Amino acid sequence: MRTKPSPREIEVLELVARGCRNPEIASALCIAPETVKRHLKHISVKLETNGRHMLVEEARYRGFID
Repeated sequence: MRTKPSPREIEVLELVARGCRNPEIASALCIAPETVKRHLKHISVKLETNGRHMLVEEARYRGFID
């Protein structure tokens, strides 16, 4: 079953879509880089995708990000 990403996961997705790397995302959101990795893993499961590019494409397709 697919579920919607949390608001924080959407923030991470938006930064990934802008081309930010994990350390940049962590700094922008004031979280640890390991937390960014965990969010990306959870998003991958929810959207049933692999890789950053596919995450962004699927999130855009579903209207989670612009």
